[in-house]
Amino acid sequence: MPAYTLEIINYLNQSSKKTSELVMDIGGNDGTFMDLIAEAGYQNRLVIEPSISLAEVCRNKHHP
Repeated sequence: MPAYTLEIINYLNQSSKKTSELVMDIGGNDGTFMDLIAEAGYQNRLVIEPSISLAEVCRNKHHP
């Protein structure tokens, strides 16, 4: 993950409502960023991943 990832999550925490805001990850790879978003309490998440095998990894981690 890039060094600025936690800065992104901190920004989201200051400017959004965790239970209702949609957080999308375009090209989510294996869902690592969404793992952090879920740990931060965001429930409304969506990963767009064109690789079928990586999309399956995301689904198995319960990232829609």
